[in-house]
Amino acid sequence: LDDPFRERWQSTFSLVEEGAEVAATARIRDSVVLKGGAVREDSVVARSVVCPGRTVRAGGALVEEPKEEGKADNR
Repeated sequence: LDDPFRERWQSTFSLVEEGAEVAATARIRDSVVLKGGAVREDSVVARSVVCPGRTVRAGGALVEEPKEEGKADNR
């Protein structure tokens, strides 16, 4: 039987600009990582923009928000 609560979506794009730092174990879904932005190990970025100077910390999650310069994600 199909689980009626299971989410049925898939990522349609991810864009990582040259000069951005994205770990091999990071997952980028429907998001943009601009030059100077960083996404560390085991992080998830979904429906978001990681701006220059921003870092999504290891194991962090960033969902539906822009990350501006000089601020780190603490989640």
